[in-house]
Amino acid sequence: MNPIPVLTSDRLELVVATPDALRAAAGDHARLAAYLNAAITSDWPHDLLDDALIPMADLLEQEARDGIERGIFTFWFIVLKQPRTLIGTIGLKGAPSADAAPPSGIDNQAAAQVTIEAGRVDIGYGLVQSHQRRGYAREAVQRMLREVFAHPIVTTVVGETLEDLTASIRVMESCGFRRVSSGGTGYSGEENVVRYDLPRAVWENLRS
Repeated sequence: MNPIPVLTSDRLELVVATPDALRAAAGDHARLAAYLNAAITSDWPHDLLDDALIPMADLLEQEARDGIERGIFTFWFIVLKQPRTLIGTIGLKGAPSADAAPPSGIDNQAAAQVTIEAGRVDIGYGLVQSHQRRGYAREAVQRMLREVFAHPIVTTVVGETLEDLTASIRVMESCGFRRVSSGGTGYSGEENVVRYDLPRAVWENLRS
């Protein structure tokens, strides 16, 4: 059996989410706890997941049947090391392409009007309420950015959110993202999204 891919930071582990683990995350907490070897909080799942867990599992399974390999550009659980607890998720919405293309795996009319620029990677994240405002989201995003920008094809990481999600905006700004548009259509067809970009050159300058 292949080991489960894990990325580590000072306080966190990012554990890749398999389709089976995503299905467990939607309701079978005992199975999810066994997969992660972690406690599951009483306020899991976090609000931003909505009904996305099963569709994401379905998408990953379909991509596997189609021979699509995401590598790191997939969905991850955020696990606090001490005490070992599942506290959130962070996801990359698809691998970057060398050419502009429509969003991957999204089947709705609004998303069909969106063009994903060459070299672009979209990131999303969320924490359970009981573990917010402790810097965990920022730490998870920064760790993922290191992994993403290790791939030379990536030119820009994009984060999309809503105007009233001020905590999400603060995390992106603290990681170097800057607002480039508002009121547009998002990656998955959401309307009135705020878009933040982190170009490779800006990220490299912040790390120098």
